[in-house]
Amino acid sequence: MKQQITFYLPESCFPAPIWEKSWKEKAPFPAEAIIPPIFSAQNWIYQTWLLLNEAGVECELTSQMPQQGIVIALNSSLEVFEEWHRPIPPNVFFVDIVTQRFVHPAAHFHLVQNKKRAHFLPDSLFVPHWPQPHLLARDPDRGDRFENAYFVGQTYQCHREIFSLEWIQEVRRRAGIYLEMPPVEFWHDYRHADVSIALRNAAALHHFNKPATKLYNAWHAGIPFIGGKESGYLSEGTVEKNYLQANSASELLAQLIRLKEDVALRKKLVEQGSAAAKRVSTEAILKYWKFLVSEKLPTLAEIFSQHSPRERHLFLMRKKMIRLANRYFAI
Repeated sequence: MKQQITFYLPESCFPAPIWEKSWKEKAPFPAEAIIPPIFSAQNWIYQTWLLLNEAGVECELTSQMPQQGIVIALNSSLEVFEEWHRPIPPNVFFVDIVTQRFVHPAAHFHLVQNKKRAHFLPDSLFVPHWPQPHLLARDPDRGDRFENAYFVGQTYQCHREIFSLEWIQEVRRRAGIYLEMPPVEFWHDYRHADVSIALRNAAALHHFNKPATKLYNAWHAGIPFIGGKESGYLSEGTVEKNYLQANSASELLAQLIRLKEDVALRKKLVEQGSAAAKRVSTEAILKYWKFLVSEKLPTLAEIFSQHSPRERHLFLMRKKMIRLANRYFAI
């Protein structure tokens, strides 16, 4: 028997009232309606459901937990709405998309956004993060100019030294580069960017819960990327081939100067990044999602449905232990 695929998203996580209105009225909702800023709940749930529907894949979106079938939900939205304290219906095969350090203790399967994390989390599978919707690539008319470095993200995530006044002035003086942190509504706009930088405060951590989104977007935007020693970047890219690495403010400055002086290196990184971007394009990721909802998850759900009550109980006990242990391996 074919199992219904349902994406669960609380109404409070909808991006805007017009989205909620269209959904309730069963009105057509084109992908072009996804506009920045777009955050985890909309990106992983609403956008995935929307693109699958437009591709002709049968799946539903709901704001209420179904009583049966395969249910896909974002773990962070479940915690916010206290769904953790409610039992998962016995006829539901529950799949949580892990975007935080924690995993849902009752999930039968996990989708993770970092390939390295899948090594530490049983019953999980890596799914690449979607590219930034409506991404505007670098303006080709900029040619070989190298003046603007973008950090696209939240202020608290950025290495504290990078946007200090002293460091900004030093970069401007020594490399002739302006550092910019565009507001969230312009995270999709790389038209005036010449390089993307991503160095977090905790640069020494592997950040197993973080995706390689900034790397993907730089590839799609046609600009070089300089990132920290994060597991997501290391597993998805190749240092010195399609991106550069820096683990401190001083190393970042050295890499910026290096790119400023070496046009050939910039072009190589862009060309190699463009080639790598094909495997994390919207079309490629949509194809992977089709496989997930049409083959992988239904097969897993069928296997689980054949488990005895005792086997299911032992499974949930094991998942609770994994949840506790995983908190120490997701940094």
